[in-house]
This record gives sequence, C-alpha cells and structure tokens, in this order.
Amino acid sequence: MERGDVIYDLLIKNFLLVSDGDRQFFGQYQLSQVRYFTLLHVSQNPQISLKELSALLLCTKGNTTRIVKSMERDAYLTRAVDQHDNRALQLQLTEKGEEILARMKAAYQEYNQQRFAAGDVDAEVLVVVLARLNKQLRAALKTGS
Repeated sequence: MERGDVIYDLLIKNFLLVSDGDRQFFGQYQLSQVRYFTLLHVSQNPQISLKELSALLLCTKGNTTRIVKSMERDAYLTRAVDQHDNRALQLQLTEKGEEILARMKAAYQEYNQQRFAAGDVDAEVLVVVLARLNKQLRAALKTGS
C-alpha cells in the first residue's frame, strides 16, 4: 500500500470513529452534530448570514436553509432580514438555543478531553501535523488540485 493510501485509510477510520462518537454524544441531547455546530457558529458570529454559515458548515446554502428552518421551528434560532440587504437573512440564537449550547459545549469539551487524552501519542506533535495537513488540503481544494 502506498503512503498516501495508508494515510487516507487511517484518517477515514479515525473520522468514522470520531463521527460515531459525536453521533452518540449529541444524541443524548436529541441534536445532531451539524445542529450543534450551527448553534456554535451562530453563537460565535452574531447575526451571521446563511451564506457565511454554509461556508463554515461546509455544505450548500440549500442544506443550510433546511437546517436553519428546522432549528427555527424548534426555537433554537431566529432569522431576521438584514437591515442593509433585504435579500439576506441574519441568524441569532434564542434563549433556548443559548441554554442548550452552554450545556452541550461544556459537556462536549469534557468528552473530547477524555477521548483524546494523549496516552502514548505525542499530542503536541499530532496537533502540528494535523494543522499542516488541514492547511495543505484546504489549499488543494482552492486550487482544484
């Protein structure tokens, strides 16, 4: 197996394990991973637009619209027309959204500390390597290579 194939295989296996762990974790709150990150991004970027949120979630604007509408129905978010651009919407968390995010964020941070406890892995080196890989993959996507 070529080195690139080995790296890809390991990354995919780790992604699937992390993703399944996230699914189980967020299921405790009757939310999905994407809904958690929607709450988080809206919290960190007050009055974020759908277009900006789509970019942060790495999904289409149509999918983001569907997610936001369902979260609005569940009273986690509100949408308002942008005062400067009537075609754009701005998003904000409701009190219910802020409360669930606060509870989940603290628990998720603790969960991640436990599941990513260094053990025999040099965590600092791993962070540097993964950050470099992330940067390289983002650059490749931008250039189309």
